[in-house]
Amino acid sequence: MTGDKEMLERLAENVGGKIEEVGLLPDNSGFATMTMELPKNHWLYGETEDYEAPPMPMRLGTDSPHHDVLVRMIWAAAKYAIRSATGNGKIDDYDPDAMCQNFVVGLIGYHTPDGLSSEDDWANPKPQPPRFVPPETWARFHEGAKGE
Repeated sequence: MTGDKEMLERLAENVGGKIEEVGLLPDNSGFATMTMELPKNHWLYGETEDYEAPPMPMRLGTDSPHHDVLVRMIWAAAKYAIRSATGNGKIDDYDPDAMCQNFVVGLIGYHTPDGLSSEDDWANPKPQPPRFVPPETWARFHEGAKGE
């Protein structure tokens, strides 16, 4: 195991990581958990202007009969993504409700009849994406989608 530990330490050092845990499993296989900081060029750190308008690739306003069901479907998917990303809430300093709300806005637009900001033009994407019209088959999800 000493050779394995040294190999893991070299690996962590080579990628700028830190070994958090190493252990043996009941079947005599092993595991290791390593953490690393995001690289400086990660998309999260991308330079943006003061405000970045949401992309709204599926812009769908509240005047669409599909709006509410799509919001519930997206909310359910976002909740799953957050639970997965945070180890079911074990990772601190995170506001999952705000993330879900912003995820919905970023995907289908603001909570207005046409999905665009009616108050601030600068808050809308340029060029404006076309409105998304979901297939009629989505109606079957009205009863099955679970969200909030």
